[in-house]
Amino acid sequence: MREPALSSIELMLATDFQPFSGPEWIFEFKYDGYRMLASKSQLLTRQKKNATTWFPETILALQELRGSFVLDGEICLLDQRGVPQFDRMRGRVRLKGGDLVTYCVFDLLFQNGRDLRELPLLERKDRLGKLIPVDDPQLKYIEHLEAEGIEMFKIAASVGMEGVVGKRADSPYVAGRSRLWLKAKQPGFHDGWERPKSREHA
Repeated sequence: MREPALSSIELMLATDFQPFSGPEWIFEFKYDGYRMLASKSQLLTRQKKNATTWFPETILALQELRGSFVLDGEICLLDQRGVPQFDRMRGRVRLKGGDLVTYCVFDLLFQNGRDLRELPLLERKDRLGKLIPVDDPQLKYIEHLEAEGIEMFKIAASVGMEGVVGKRADSPYVAGRSRLWLKAKQPGFHDGWERPKSREHA
């Protein structure tokens, strides 16, 4: 069995929420970039635009991974601290070349033809962590913190990250907007291209 076409997959989207903590939740930094589904040979944006030629370094890195897969994550342009620089990312997309980007991966939807979306999130992330190499500058596995969402939000604010996403540890991957994923953002951050052009990054 092969993975389905990326265009047939509907993204799971987080609901806006206030910072919170909870024992049944995990928390990840919210990376500020281009939301992207990926297979070994294709990149597809949230708007279902084919972005394969935009980021050739990402495709080369994905082709080094074993097996077949569908990944969900954000393509970002990171500074030396690992903080996304969205304004620089705009120029990188227009030029389709220049500064190298990093695919910050947070979910594994399919692997070797198997649909993993009904598995609990932590099981999907465990499989993902074994797939993504730890030393590849073009691929980054997104780590998480259990339960302590408010503390993680404070850390995000201190380093200039967009915010955090709280996810039910046992949640499946479901299409569309969901309250199983809750996002808390810093003031002044907006999803995707809605970001004000005048805003400067920390």
